[in-house]
Amino acid sequence: MQSADARRKLVERLEREAEQAPARYRMKLALLAALGYAVLAAALVCTLGLLVFIALYVVIVRPPVDPAIAIPIIVLGAAGAVVARALWSRFVPPEGHSLQPGEAPELREEVERIRQFVGAAPLHGIVINADLNAAAAYVPRGLVFWGQRHYLILGLPLLHALDRRELAAVVAHEFGHFHGGHGHFTGWIYRLRSSWHRLLEGMAAGGVAGGQLLWLFFRWYAPYFDAYSQVLARRQEYAADEVAARAPGADTMASALVRIELASDWMHGQFWPQVQDSARAQAYPPIAVHEQLAQELPREVPRDALLPSRLLARQPAPDDTHPTLAKRLRALKSEPAQLPGPAGVAAADMLGELDTRLQQRFRLEWRTAAEPEWNARHQAVQLERRRLAELEAHATHTPAEAVELACLSDEYHPGIDALPLYQAALLRAPSNANGHYRFGVLLLKRGNESEGVPHLERAMELDATLVQPALHALDTHA
Repeated sequence: MQSADARRKLVERLEREAEQAPARYRMKLALLAALGYAVLAAALVCTLGLLVFIALYVVIVRPPVDPAIAIPIIVLGAAGAVVARALWSRFVPPEGHSLQPGEAPELREEVERIRQFVGAAPLHGIVINADLNAAAAYVPRGLVFWGQRHYLILGLPLLHALDRRELAAVVAHEFGHFHGGHGHFTGWIYRLRSSWHRLLEGMAAGGVAGGQLLWLFFRWYAPYFDAYSQVLARRQEYAADEVAARAPGADTMASALVRIELASDWMHGQFWPQVQDSARAQAYPPIAVHEQLAQELPREVPRDALLPSRLLARQPAPDDTHPTLAKRLRALKSEPAQLPGPAGVAAADMLGELDTRLQQRFRLEWRTAAEPEWNARHQAVQLERRRLAELEAHATHTPAEAVELACLSDEYHPGIDALPLYQAALLRAPSNANGHYRFGVLLLKRGNESEGVPHLERAMELDATLVQPALHALDTHA
């Protein structure tokens, strides 16, 4: 398995190689892809060979035979069965609600219209989940050699954030992946990325104890192939965007990209933090979270919403297969300032009454999954409140307690100015990473970037585990 830094350096090197020597990069990627097939083929040959050997032994050799001969036969047969079990993984459709016959006929007709326009193969199903996302999912048929089943995944929040034209652009983009508009080679690589990971997941879930050599190989191979093909994957996104630009138009695709970015920024920066924050006051998760999300999304991300410069300046994560928003907009030749226009009919209207049923289903699933962590968070909040009361009851504090008092006061006493508390505490505890991080965040919230950023950088120097929270704070206020 690669470290994040090693992966980042590898991808950067391959991006340069793909630009300077595209033929060599494609050849190396093809050989790496062939290696995976070669290992699977060898495993299959060994498995079939063992089965043939056992069958011939039973047919040709007649009793009496040496009982000791049965030992290697049993061992080899068991090993072959384990390999066969590993390769014969049961791949299930993507999680979510699979549209049944008669459900959401308007959405089905729109998806089929776009499919025919793009020229993609028929779908095996449309799945709606609770994510703000859309995806083209390839599900292998038993053995990886047997082809793929194609599923279109649409997130319910996505349907509430976009209008019909924007959704049409997103669906055309996903059909661009199915259609292989990238060319046969890149389409093959795109499918392999999904296949290897699904094979790895299937083997791990199946408890393949005796086939550990095969499992260990794919445990190394799948992430390595994923990183090696990431350069091509990002180019595939541009190609899929081009397919969408030929359907409802480049400006509509650009509008959808911006709308998704704004919705994601609001959901992860405001909506879900506010939901989690309610654990302070109540011991159980809210009842109607997804209903609330469906109502607020169109209002909080209006048609004339401005695109913050920080979203255009955002850099991709090391494992992100999508180009940045700024690069995709440039490729589509669309300027963010030109995107806002008249609001169309919401895409979620095509679901009809299914919309309400899905909101209820996803709400129940979310509450069930969130309840254990929610209860733990609520109990932790109560402990922190009691700890704050204890600190406030004492006139003097150690340096560590002074930082703790500043952090807890900042958290639970919004009417109190925690800035002087942080300043005094960090004078006594200049190497407290959490104190520098929390103080830096407070300064950024107040618009004091010149003083806040150095504290976040100091926090990252003192404690590597604060790197991601500090980077998120910097990105949010960039």
